[in-house]
Amino acid sequence: MFVHEIGEGMHGVVGLHGWSGDHRTFAPLWGRMPADWIFFSPDLPGCGQSDAPKEWSFRGLAREVAEEVVHLGMRDLVLVGSCSGAILTAFVARELREMGRPEVVSRLVLIDPFAFCPWYFRFFLLPFVGFPIYALAFANPVGRWLTNLSLQDKKAGDTDLTQSFARVDHRVTWKYLRMLDECGFPGQFRGLPLAVDILYGQKTFSAVRKSVGIWKEALPQARVRELAGVGHLPISEGTEEVAKVVFGGLKVKGRKRTRRRQCAGFRKPRSRTIRRPSTGWATATSRGREWTGISWRRCGITGKRRTCSIRLPSRSCTSWRRVTARGCGC
Repeated sequence: MFVHEIGEGMHGVVGLHGWSGDHRTFAPLWGRMPADWIFFSPDLPGCGQSDAPKEWSFRGLAREVAEEVVHLGMRDLVLVGSCSGAILTAFVARELREMGRPEVVSRLVLIDPFAFCPWYFRFFLLPFVGFPIYALAFANPVGRWLTNLSLQDKKAGDTDLTQSFARVDHRVTWKYLRMLDECGFPGQFRGLPLAVDILYGQKTFSAVRKSVGIWKEALPQARVRELAGVGHLPISEGTEEVAKVVFGGLKVKGRKRTRRRQCAGFRKPRSRTIRRPSTGWATATSRGREWTGISWRRCGITGKRRTCSIRLPSRSCTSWRRVTARGCGC
């Protein structure tokens, strides 16, 4: 199985693409990955540069992916699934537990997940005429253009929902759709002891919104977030919000608190956050007639996050001024 690897660090993410996708599905997230994270993005069996699966079923597919994840040699991975890849993450997590390796994955992130095969997709699975109907919609440029045009209200901006179909093996893509129809409902994963985050776009398909409720019922510990103004492709349309969830739970990474210290002769010390495009952010705390704190910025050569000590002059503990940091430690 082909696996694209980017980054280095102690924290790892495995991204499972959805229908008609490949490892490039997660490319928008790579540029927003923290310095201490590593991202593994495989081409699922039969897709991209990977060979066909040994068995055309979600259970067999999950077994192959689980074995590949174990071979990565990491623990507490975040397993991310997009579209139909979301239900595959649950299959993989269950396979890992049955293999006696539950420590490999600690959290699931389901992005615009399907819990079932929608009725309009089942037209493509009809005997004899199903694949020709599929080919008419996705296997030729005119069909893709018309299909994308009909889905204007399911996307944000100039996103092309059918662009990925131009580079796929359509027989493989059609078989993946059949596997989705045969894989069952999320209720089979009830009791899965993992943290779960679910993200879906405000403009997505009604089948996805219904699926979110089904997933929440099966996994009541799941945290659900709707992304405003986003369609069926949150990774490319709501990249920043998705990255915050994938790389930091539902918390905004990077914000830290400084220790409050008593400042004699002045009012109660305060802690403020300074935001500047040049240095990212800084948390400053009043001490006497000065503001001191720490700022973060990325090195222009290595791309790693560096720490900068800053000193911000102030008239008193109660005043506040936005000034340029001096004495940068980088």
